Amino acid sequence: MLTPTAASIDLIAAAAIVWLFTLVRRDRLYVGYSVILVAVIVLGAVVLSVAPILRAVNTLGGVVTAAPGLILLTLAFLVLMVVYLLTQVTLLANRLTRLVQELAIRNASTTVPEADGITRR
Repeated sequence: MLTPTAASIDLIAAAAIVWLFTLVRRDRLYVGYSVILVAVIVLGAVVLSVAPILRAVNTLGGVVTAAPGLILLTLAFLVLMVVYLLTQVTLLANRLTRLVQELAIRNASTTVPEADGITRR
């Protein structure tokens, strides 16, 4: 049975995954980055939603009491910042790809092969 906190965590995780897929579909986020982010979101949602796993993680970390709200807000902020940064990196990579392609086309159109097989400019 899901608690309200676990249900809200799962709902937020699902919304974040849908948002990531939308960014990938619009070519604003690289697919490889989104795979990593989806894995992190799913893993985080499972850890925060399943009480025995959360208790085990808290025990391993030496935490006596857990503040799920604070953990959730911190996780959400970090995920949003990582998505924003990776979106910007993807935009720069796409611009660089277009620039390199344009330069290659310009160089190919200015290069004229001679009759003797030697390419001259």
